[in-house]
Amino acid sequence: MSCTTHPDRRSEVMKMRVRCISSPTLAVVAALYSLAAPTAADTSETELLKERIAYSQFRLVLEQLSGTDLSVSKDLLEESVAAVPRSVEARFLLAFVYERLRDDPRAKEQYQRILDLSPGNRFASIALENLRKDEAQAHAEGVEHGAVGEMPLHTTLEQQLADLINEERTQRRLRLLQINPIAVAVAREHSDEMRDKNYFSHDSPTPDRKTPLDRYLLKAPEKPAVIAENISRRWSNYEYSLNAANIATAHRELMDSKHHRENILLRDVTHLGIGIAVNERGDFWITELFVRPR
Repeated sequence: MSCTTHPDRRSEVMKMRVRCISSPTLAVVAALYSLAAPTAADTSETELLKERIAYSQFRLVLEQLSGTDLSVSKDLLEESVAAVPRSVEARFLLAFVYERLRDDPRAKEQYQRILDLSPGNRFASIALENLRKDEAQAHAEGVEHGAVGEMPLHTTLEQQLADLINEERTQRRLRLLQINPIAVAVAREHSDEMRDKNYFSHDSPTPDRKTPLDRYLLKAPEKPAVIAENISRRWSNYEYSLNAANIATAHRELMDSKHHRENILLRDVTHLGIGIAVNERGDFWITELFVRPR
């Protein structure tokens, strides 16, 4: 039940060159961003999931629109925000570029400014929530923050993958899976080990970590009622592979595989853990762990 994905040769869709609010890129983003306008309060679990899915799709579009020279994009967007301070579209693009540059303090500042200008804006709320979760998780793991480049992108993409899994389950009227901290830790450690020891398998070369159940019992107090695991790997010789578009592609490939799809749609599981490991080239390993604790 493993899945090996292939190099992504997706061509660059558009080089982002933004000099004013009337630019074509901002026009596209503004149309999509209208989805995030404040609406009547609906806090049901299904509606909140739909909002997260819409947000993930919006991020995918930004990934495709953004060019490789992010420093130029940052400078031009900062000029746009300075020229039209009340443009939430320009601010969201700028916040997104800050995230890509690993400058999360500035990204959070822009998302908060959007909420000041447009209270109840759902995309800004979700983005800010994700950044705060990433920061809390990193602090819990003993990582120091504050400097550009230290915030882990993969934690946001783990949430994206969890949302995609729950979208599949919602469409089939299956229960939503809750994030389980033990499953997350087990999944991350397996992905890290596959990267560090250069292998791709459900079976670890480490004796006491050989199977998914072995790894789970190293952290959990008792054997789960159900446990299942999916793994995936992606790499490229041409570009940094870890991004939202490639995470979505990896998910589609897992869904296209009979055994992986069965795990994603298991009726008997209640919790989920996602672990993504990445190397300096952007090659990444995914572990999805599905469990029902006793």
